[in-house]
Amino acid sequence: MDYSTYVTRGGWPRAAGRQAERAGARIERNQYVAAMRSFVKVFCLSFLAVALLAGAAQARTVKGCVIKAKTSCAGKNLSGQNLRGVNLSKADLRGANLKGANLSYADLSYADLSYADLPYANLTGAKLYKALLARTQFYSTICQNGMLTLPSTNTAGVLSTCPAY
Repeated sequence: MDYSTYVTRGGWPRAAGRQAERAGARIERNQYVAAMRSFVKVFCLSFLAVALLAGAAQARTVKGCVIKAKTSCAGKNLSGQNLRGVNLSKADLRGANLKGANLSYADLSYADLSYADLPYANLTGAKLYKALLARTQFYSTICQNGMLTLPSTNTAGVLSTCPAY
């Protein structure tokens, strides 16, 4: 039945109407299934991307030391390592050898660096807020503007200035 017949007779015949409804339902169902398949594909790809990025963002291990906040690397030899921008806040780095390490822009807040060796290390822009620095060796350490600002409570046996390198 064409459109002109539909208009002149006042609507689709009942059987033709049911067929049209079924056909419309099939079309809607097919469109729904296609949309859901697209959604599932996008969701799976997004999930995979997040999983891969999360795996890449996990802490790395350098010379037996897991580089992350609250890590325990007491006495480890991290000399010459590139640790630029890492988060080592609240880390236990007592007695660690950080000679020549690049710690620029690293977060060392609340870290325990007691007895650590930092000669020739780069601390430019590093955060040392409330870090424990008792007996830490800072000779020839590279610091922002040639100064290493230390809280007055952490100055026992620690140099308060750091010559520019």
